[in-house]
Amino acid sequence: TFANWTGSVTGSSNPVGLAMDADKSVTANFQKIPVTNVAYWRGGENDFPQATQGSRFTTDIAGFPHNLQPRNAPQSTWGYNELGPYYAYPAGYSAGVNATRAPGSTVNYSFDPAAGNAFVGEAITTITTNWGIQCYTNSTQNGQIISNGNVAGIGSGGYGLLVYNNHFSGIMNGVALLEGSITPDGNWHNLGLVNENGTLKLYVDGVLNASSNPGASLAFAAGNKLTIGAGYNGSNIDGFTNGGIDEVRIFTFGNGQFLPSDLQNYIPQLTYASWSTTFVGGQAANLNYDSDGVANGIEYFMNAAPGFTANPGLDGTNKVTWPNGGTIPSSAYGTQFVAQTSSDLASWTNVPITDANLTNTPSLVSYTLTGGPNRRFVRLKVTPD
Repeated sequence: TFANWTGSVTGSSNPVGLAMDADKSVTANFQKIPVTNVAYWRGGENDFPQATQGSRFTTDIAGFPHNLQPRNAPQSTWGYNELGPYYAYPAGYSAGVNATRAPGSTVNYSFDPAAGNAFVGEAITTITTNWGIQCYTNSTQNGQIISNGNVAGIGSGGYGLLVYNNHFSGIMNGVALLEGSITPDGNWHNLGLVNENGTLKLYVDGVLNASSNPGASLAFAAGNKLTIGAGYNGSNIDGFTNGGIDEVRIFTFGNGQFLPSDLQNYIPQLTYASWSTTFVGGQAANLNYDSDGVANGIEYFMNAAPGFTANPGLDGTNKVTWPNGGTIPSSAYGTQFVAQTSSDLASWTNVPITDANLTNTPSLVSYTLTGGPNRRFVRLKVTPD
């Protein structure tokens, strides 16, 4: 049985059945259907500190309608725009026991719910049967880490991750508490709460820690909230936790599709298509949407914010450097980005990866112009997927 898997079967004379005669051959190639991210928040990497007060949002790079707005409890101010308590920079992943860093992540920030801060948006109501909620955290204080909906109302449908009774725990339907057995130790840990056909499972660092069968998820009430760093009790944001929270996602899956391995190495890359649709109106990589002299593709490569972007120039050694913001891996040199030189600004030649004057690292790409009888120019060309 290959239920919920996709692939193809070929055989010498029986392309459908797998039962073959001894003198026949068959090849089977199946791939598991992945879980689907409904929402994903990086913890600040794709947000913009330059935004004006009252307009700052944490961007959902999976679904886009689920952007979150910061809330500062002491000031009771929505959208208060200061990096300060909202983001920790850098994320500060310690060489901990179980989670040294979200695998594959190019983390620059993490959510920091200290001093009664939270990120808040409308609850996600599109999934009710098979879902998961996941994050990395080093929170140690009793309180809500993530909640979707009302997690303090009986039968409200809310679910989330929290530290309860000094243990990593989960909650569903606002009342079904799943207390784990692992005590937070201040190191970063990978937490996952999965509901599969009514069975609630709590994973810590990819290992099943606790499970129960509270029944199917209930429908959400209108006006419920999704919160990071706190919980929603039906009328107020409370239950703040401490520490850092990073790489938050909500996902769904079909019957039998979820595996514990889905909780590992789940960090997605922001694609140019999604970035351009959200931030620059769907414009092409070679255009200049914000009219600042820097092409959209270059701004994407540099992970630059909307608005004015400084176009790198030559330093005192005839070297120009573009910071790689982590959206395009250094291994994509020659396919998604490439340095080019020209003598007339009309025809351009790609710089080979073997050029001694080229430096290409995960954090930057630079090129040093050498002397010669003719004037030369250099540029970075970005053609992301």
